[in-house]
Amino acid sequence: MLVPVCCFSCNRRTGSQWIEYCQRVDRGEDPGAVLDALGASRLCCRRMLMCSVELNSLFAAHEAAADELTQTEVRRTSALGRTVSCD
Repeated sequence: MLVPVCCFSCNRRTGSQWIEYCQRVDRGEDPGAVLDALGASRLCCRRMLMCSVELNSLFAAHEAAADELTQTEVRRTSALGRTVSCD
């Protein structure tokens, strides 16, 4: 997970609140109310928690798609109309 440990602006620790924030928002709670309950009162800290993206899941999806492409044979048509096998 690539979540910033500290707020970039005020240097307050926000990384320790990330898991609880995600769990509560996934359960359907209002993100603003969750941030208030966690004590993130400054706008900069709220931004850090609300705008962070877990890139690991995006990379995993990309790797799975790349693996799927390498397992299937890719055939392309050249400019001259011939079918070319891409190995």
